[in-house]
Parts: sequence; C-alpha cells; structure tokens
Amino acid sequence: MANTNLLKGKIVASGYTLSEFANKIEMPYTTFSRRMKSRIFGSDEIEKIAKVLELTAEEIREIFFN
Repeated sequence: MANTNLLKGKIVASGYTLSEFANKIEMPYTTFSRRMKSRIFGSDEIEKIAKVLELTAEEIREIFFN
C-alpha cells in the first residue's frame, strides 16, 4: 500500500494542489481521491506519478512499495 502522506508531501512540495496534480496525471480528481484513500495505485498510475514528480527509484520504493 502506498504511503499517501509521503506522496502528498511530494505533490505539495512540487507546487501542485491535489486537484491540479490529478489533472496533470490525466486522472479525474474523484478517482485520484479514491486511490489516495485506498492507498492502492496501478503500475501505469505509479509510472505517471513518478514521471510528473520526477521521483527517484528510491522514492518510488518508499512511497509505493514499503
């Protein structure tokens, strides 16, 4: 399950609101909100998030696989 607190921190640090970020990864905000609550993201979603936030491999592991 994803560490959504860490993910939110990365999003905010990048200058996005959650709504803006959902738009940036081409996901409806309601869907993004559900993913954040369930803490489960698909591999394609993780890839988009990592690309937009320019996450390192270590950050991806910390957020999505710990």
